[in-house]
Amino acid sequence: MADPEVRAFSRARLRRSDGGPRRCPARLSDRIRDGCRRLRPDSARGAARTVGAAEVPHDAGTAPGASPRLGRRREKEAVTDRTGIAPRGYELVLPPEWARIPMRSGTREAVRAIVDDAFSRLPADTPPDRVGPYRRELERRLNDAVEEARRAEALDLYLPLERMHGIAVAASIVVSEMNFPDEVAVDPSAVAHRLLEAPGRAGRTSAVEVDEVPGVRTERTAKAGQDGSELASRRVDYVVPVPDDPGRWVSVVFSTVGAGQPDDELADLFVELFDAMMSTFRWSRS
Repeated sequence: MADPEVRAFSRARLRRSDGGPRRCPARLSDRIRDGCRRLRPDSARGAARTVGAAEVPHDAGTAPGASPRLGRRREKEAVTDRTGIAPRGYELVLPPEWARIPMRSGTREAVRAIVDDAFSRLPADTPPDRVGPYRRELERRLNDAVEEARRAEALDLYLPLERMHGIAVAASIVVSEMNFPDEVAVDPSAVAHRLLEAPGRAGRTSAVEVDEVPGVRTERTAKAGQDGSELASRRVDYVVPVPDDPGRWVSVVFSTVGAGQPDDELADLFVELFDAMMSTFRWSRS
């Protein structure tokens, strides 16, 4: 299955007039690097921050359109951590250009709010016949991305919405719940070892900490589709256990086509930006 949003926005690539990929503009590089610096914990204190706060479902019923297993409660021995209370959700600091679309509820309202906000900035005297086609195209792209994320059983979808120095950025972040066999799911170290040693988990895999919780980070390149309908993309996955909720894991998956090549300068910069965003990930118990 193609990555949500990369598929929907795959044709919004940086191209030279001769059809080849071009280098990332210096101003865009500086802006992304500045965003990375602002997101790092040691520099984010006191700065203006946009926070995507999302709920991690556990003992609630299944929401319409969501996978039944996302609402299932697991009764196992508790894993002790700092508080002994399972998180109700998480918070993730977003750059100003990014927005969250929840998948379990409020999806349609979130899409409508994003579209309304985008077109509220146009001059009041802009002719409706000029606005209409662009509005419908934005709605179509957002809804395509939502459908892809929903098929992937996502909890939340994060998208870069504004053009950065005239460039439409093809990237996405998808937050989902993962399930493992019961015999290993209750032991975070066993799951981490399983992921690190998995032969089919191609790419560079390493152990990481996310909000002081041990997890696994994998970076890899997804090949282009043979029929040319899908572009090669750069993917970075973080897989972490939900503290004090044995057997429940969350994956945060970033993907981008960069400027047309998954190993180009723009892709490298956005991987750096995503890692900076993940350094702000916090479990929420309130």
